[in-house]
Amino acid sequence: MRDSDYDLITLEATQEGLAVVTLNRPDVHNAFNAELIAELTDAFHTIADQRTIRMMILRGAGKSFSAGADLNWMKLAAMHTREDNERDAMNLAEMLRTLYDMPQMTLALVQGAAMGGGAGLVAACDVAVAMKGTTFRFSEVRLGLTPATISPYVIEAIGARWAKALFTTAETFDAEYAEKLGLVQYVVENQAEMTAMEEHLADLVFAAAPGAVAESKALVRDVSGVFIDKDLSQETLKPSSTSARLVGVGNQYTVFGVHRQAEVGQQIKCRADRVYPRERFDLVLEEICHDAKQDDVDHELHQRLQQEGTRAARDEADGAEDQRAGHGAEIADICSLRVTNIAANAGADDSRDTADPDS
Repeated sequence: MRDSDYDLITLEATQEGLAVVTLNRPDVHNAFNAELIAELTDAFHTIADQRTIRMMILRGAGKSFSAGADLNWMKLAAMHTREDNERDAMNLAEMLRTLYDMPQMTLALVQGAAMGGGAGLVAACDVAVAMKGTTFRFSEVRLGLTPATISPYVIEAIGARWAKALFTTAETFDAEYAEKLGLVQYVVENQAEMTAMEEHLADLVFAAAPGAVAESKALVRDVSGVFIDKDLSQETLKPSSTSARLVGVGNQYTVFGVHRQAEVGQQIKCRADRVYPRERFDLVLEEICHDAKQDDVDHELHQRLQQEGTRAARDEADGAEDQRAGHGAEIADICSLRVTNIAANAGADDSRDTADPDS
């Protein structure tokens, strides 16, 4: 994958499944403007939709990772309407959210300076490696602004108390301090060590099951901040192991909604346990199957659910509740059997294949 339509970034990908996005405005330390934000958003969406991509690296060309907002862009913004500025802020927020939500493992390689929104990019990535000598700062308050759009990612990375300290003081800190805070996970001495760490992390990611990486990221989002109790324990014990979530032929895998399938099966079972008029039962079943299809459930499974559900509804035209519940359970069993077969096939297939610093 190589996209020559971008002017301010570059996007490249290898056949093995590694994508590299490079901020390419070295003359202004890769500062943000509306065009750069739009190109990053498009690139992140493009990569996220490519199931063959396993990992994305985000880097900056030249001396700096990113100096945050372009001062010339900010001067122009002072003459814009409130609606224009709100739209720009929403575009920045969408770009960061798209990066954060990517199913692939994301790695920021940081050098020189990461200021304001540039530091926000670092926080939105899963892993960050900084070169010794890199400086960081959340500089918005010096410009009469607040770091609103980057705040969710920074607070998740370093915690609320440190975020308050650094947001309100705009203090400059180095790579070692960023590692201590949790903004980056690793600090390296030079470019050779940076390259070695990049290769090491890529080796780890590519040794993992493709779907397991995406599911692990989703798991962290789902569980983070949730009160640990019996309900949470039971939720994490549901039949949703990542090994059963892969569908693949050769090296091409799709994250499969096995957890969703189990939920669909249970929904049909639970709803089938209730007494519905035939017309209502058909509508409920259609709704469930539609939800399943919308969640990328395998087309064959979708058709089977429809067939079995329609048979259940037809057989239950006289309102025989026990038979209806039985067909609901049968559908749940179909889901379970389908998941088992998928996991086995995916495993068999897998075994055969061997992107102004002072602003």
